Amino acid sequence: MLSILSTPSYYCSMKTNIRPLQLAFILVLGKISLHLATANNLGFQLDEFLYLALGQHLDWGYWSNPPFIGAISWLSQDLGVEGPLRWEGGKLHALPQDYADMLGWTELAAAANRALAQAGDPNNCIIYGENYGQAGTIDHYCPKPHPVVVSFSDSYRLWAPDTLAPHVNTFIYINDELGDDVKDLFQDIQPMGGITDTLAREFGTTVYLCRQPKRSFPEFWVARMREVRR
Repeated sequence: MLSILSTPSYYCSMKTNIRPLQLAFILVLGKISLHLATANNLGFQLDEFLYLALGQHLDWGYWSNPPFIGAISWLSQDLGVEGPLRWEGGKLHALPQDYADMLGWTELAAAANRALAQAGDPNNCIIYGENYGQAGTIDHYCPKPHPVVVSFSDSYRLWAPDTLAPHVNTFIYINDELGDDVKDLFQDIQPMGGITDTLAREFGTTVYLCRQPKRSFPEFWVARMREVRR
């Protein structure tokens, strides 16, 4: 693209009668048209769940989304042959990271719905996603009304409640592993399923239904929130 934009206008005029800016506009329009034509056939990408949530919490600024972030991302991406298959961790994968981020979300929501069906009174339950993609999946795909969805990831941490009602005793926990703090807190922990697509970036993410806390869950939550707010 940069080479096209830097090509002298007289050269483009001789060959195609299309000036660089006109050609750039055509390419951009073509890309937008392609996205619109395929929009209904592709799932949501991980970051798009965050954008959906931000749309429900309008503000002048957000945790990690400054102005022109899209332009900065475009300018900084790796343009090498292997670039699309090299994820942010530096390793090569079978799919580009953005496409791998689109896989598995409906499967995760189905597992969360199974947990919700067994959780009982939604007023006694909260749902936690380790990242905003997991939390956004529940917000977008699971039928409402459902228990409050919280995460300590990105802007979601700004919306997490500092306290829980005394009767909250059920925790739907979504992560790629079960942390020791959750293991020690609940007596009854059941995996309800998760993402089994090996091409998904979130492969292995599991929904856990946690019940019968060994001590006060609301008190545990208050202490955890103090750590998060520091």
